[in-house]
Amino acid sequence: MEFIGPVAIAALGSRTVRDLGGLLLAVLGIVLLGDVRWDGHALGVVFAIGAGVLWAGYIVLGKIVADGKQGIDGLAVGLCGAALVTSPMALTTGPVWHSPNLLLFAIAVGVLSSALPYALDQVVLVRMGRDGFALLLAILPATAAAIGVVVLRQIPTPVEVVGIALVIVAVWVSQSRWRANATRGRGSGR
Repeated sequence: MEFIGPVAIAALGSRTVRDLGGLLLAVLGIVLLGDVRWDGHALGVVFAIGAGVLWAGYIVLGKIVADGKQGIDGLAVGLCGAALVTSPMALTTGPVWHSPNLLLFAIAVGVLSSALPYALDQVVLVRMGRDGFALLLAILPATAAAIGVVVLRQIPTPVEVVGIALVIVAVWVSQSRWRANATRGRGSGR
């Protein structure tokens, strides 16, 4: 259900029959991969929808930052500000400050889980646009399934394989417009 946000952003940006076809394939693939069922706790559904709304907000605000004059420099300033705000909390975690290896590990986790992915998101948002980036996020369940096969030896069911294939085809179907956006963006100095 949390994919409602990215799918809504992709739908709002769809301009052609090809875009809508790619979007429908991605939605169908996500439904098959996610084993969507309408049972469970109402609070869980609320949280999942909330996650989707926040994810859509991240895409919209990320595109605004990516298009701004500061771009990745603005992201660096924001991450430094976040580090300053959260640093006092780190003072309560004594073992980190006494172990150089643990401190380096904590820094690596921060860089690899926040700084690098957000910087890459900025580059991709500029090149692909908001709706293309949102549809590209549909690959995440397929990527998770592939990692599950390699790392955890979880073999996908035939339905999940069809879902993965649909998501890949959806991104392939929609890629021609993204290439056109990237070419235009490079030509205009963006």
